[in-house]
Order: sequence, then C-alpha cells, then structure tokens
Amino acid sequence: RQIQYAKNRPAGYDINRLIATNANEDLGKHYSAFKNELLQSGVIESISTASSTITDINMHNNLDQWPGKFAGETVEMGVIAVANDYFKTVGMKILAGRDYNNVVSDSLNVIFNEAAVKRLRLKGDPISQVITYGGKQRKIIGVVKNALMLSPFAQADPTMFVYNNDPHQNMIYRLSFKVNPHDAIDKIGQVFSKYSPAY
Repeated sequence: RQIQYAKNRPAGYDINRLIATNANEDLGKHYSAFKNELLQSGVIESISTASSTITDINMHNNLDQWPGKFAGETVEMGVIAVANDYFKTVGMKILAGRDYNNVVSDSLNVIFNEAAVKRLRLKGDPISQVITYGGKQRKIIGVVKNALMLSPFAQADPTMFVYNNDPHQNMIYRLSFKVNPHDAIDKIGQVFSKYSPAY
C-alpha cells in the first residue's frame, strides 16, 4: 500500500514526456545554438537547465534573514538555480506572483515553493517580501506549487529557486506531443552529438 501511495501521489510537476540529460562544458558553450536547433526541429516543446535534477536538490543553505525571524533562529532550505523556461518545462504551477522574465535584475529575486513560505511563517502575501541570502537582499516574486523532488514518501522540501540563465549541469526537455518519443530522443541525441561529440 505504501508503494502504491508513493506511485499514485501527485508529484507537483508533469512527468509525461519529460526527460533529462547531463551537460558538459562543450554543450554549455553552445547551449543557445543547441536549444534553438532542438526547438526548430519540433521534437521538443521547451528546454531549460538547472543546478539540480527534477528528482533531487543538490544544495541546501541557511537563509541570513527573513521577515519574522526569531533571534538565533536558522532555517536550512533547498536552493536550485534555474534558467529560462524552467517551470514551463517541468510543468510546475506558479500559484502566486510571476515567473522569471529573462532580465538581469531577476538575479536578485527568488521564487519559493509552498513549503518554504510555510516554514518561514511568512504572514500575508509573500510576494514582494524581502529575504537575505548569501549576503544579498532578494525579493520574493513568485510562489510555486510543492513538488516531490526528493523521496516520494516524504513531504516536499522547503525550496528556493534562484535565477541564473547560464547553462547548468542538468538539461531538462519537454518532448512534443506531435512526435513519437523514440524519434524525439533519437533527434536529441543527434543534435547533442553535433555540439558535444566526445560526451
């Protein structure tokens, strides 16, 4: 019953036709061309990169400050750096506020999941509230639905998504519904090899 519970539990993102690969330095250098060629081929609907896979959170850090922080209190939170179209690609729903707009100023903004808002006990509308992380003040611009990014048996981890449009080590693709998945993956492999033949 526990296995069925985990299997049937909503993940908070859309796993249908979602695939991921690792990246390397060569692919990172040619990411724009790689991305554009795949989108123009019609085999994918969207593509993004992130510092963690959709089924893991590689980094946890403490926040420096947030509204309502108690003296001496620490809160450790998952931190994932994401590029353009991340939430669109993984199918994670934005519940309040907005997504990143591909502008430099967004590097000082953050998006929280529901669990992070709850853990910080943020009162009222979290949008536009300010936290301090890494010695920098950052404004909350969005809240996304919780996603099960670690164990399917556990509660969603409080997570903060920070914007960095540089290519990251994890590439995530949403395959087109108009193309057979095997054909789409074959095409991705061909384009991948074109830009990074040794990997």
